[in-house]
Amino acid sequence: MFLNSMDEHNCGTIYDELVEILNQLELGWIAEQVEEILTAGKTVEEMVMGRKSPDLKLAYYSPQEQLSMLIDAIDRTVISGVEMEQEIAALLDNQGLTTDLKSEICWHSTLAQTGEFVKFYQPEILERLAAAEQVRKTLGKLRVNSGKNQPSLLTEIKGNLEAIVNPNLRRYQQLRNLFNCYIFNILVTGAKNEGGKVSYKDVTKQATDRLIFRQRPGKIYEQIQPYTHGLIEFANKPPLEIHIGVKVHGRLRVLYDCDICVLYKMEADACRNNGREPRASRILLGVNCEYSASQLQPEVAQAFLSLASELRVAGDCYFVSNSVSEVAGKLLASRKRKWECGIIPGDVNNVHRLMYGFQTIFKDFQAKS
Repeated sequence: MFLNSMDEHNCGTIYDELVEILNQLELGWIAEQVEEILTAGKTVEEMVMGRKSPDLKLAYYSPQEQLSMLIDAIDRTVISGVEMEQEIAALLDNQGLTTDLKSEICWHSTLAQTGEFVKFYQPEILERLAAAEQVRKTLGKLRVNSGKNQPSLLTEIKGNLEAIVNPNLRRYQQLRNLFNCYIFNILVTGAKNEGGKVSYKDVTKQATDRLIFRQRPGKIYEQIQPYTHGLIEFANKPPLEIHIGVKVHGRLRVLYDCDICVLYKMEADACRNNGREPRASRILLGVNCEYSASQLQPEVAQAFLSLASELRVAGDCYFVSNSVSEVAGKLLASRKRKWECGIIPGDVNNVHRLMYGFQTIFKDFQAKS
């Protein structure tokens, strides 16, 4: 909440200077996404005399609201990005205690000859995490500061942002891939909590010591790169596989992008042997991951509702986002779809609720199989 001393002029000045800092750090896409929301405006309710239901009207954000949204966006992407790195590093280190899994991940493009390897070294990440927390505190001061210390606060923010940004994880697509991997890890943890044994294989079904994922959804059977998937084994149950970024065969004979899917191993084997895409009817869980610096727009939720209707997977379709939106939540809840927003490491309750939802799916799978 802003103090009254933070006038519109000060808010506008701080907003512009934060945008300039983001541009200098090659993080301008964050400001661009916020600008899209600001340009679109917001919907407000206005009561009318003699009527029970209000009119809906378009309004624009005040300078205070604009600055607040930009600060939230920086926290949601840059700071939470470092926190996601730490969560992933911890999981890789734990896996490394019992396997040869390396603490690095490669996101590979189908068309590129080389991929982008990112190392997850906990001591280095912890140092950046301390600086990230300092940025969060300083941004909090900007929300309520009258402007007398504005230059020093902005200088401090710029210096700490430079210290915490991972050069391999600064572009939008890179952080989106990191978010998908973060959700993948929540799924893996949920499977383990329900008694599943998880191991990692490449496309030839050989054990692998490093994780290689697609940058964008592609063919589950392609062998251009040794793409990694997780093998989930529950005692005396059909084995499952977890994949990041695959095309799936929908109800209308159309291929759809699936950010994360859990499917029967028998179906995955048939796809690899016959060079075809997985059938939605053999998918236990499909997850649509939406990563955004700004608030979710209604169109994103509407697109997911259409996707879930067309896929009709055997189990559940989930909508998961790091961002939030009252309108998007209303749309998803009204259609009784599975969804979780605000999924970032700092919102522990949201993360746990998502993980428990995944665990319920695995629990029901074991009961029915």
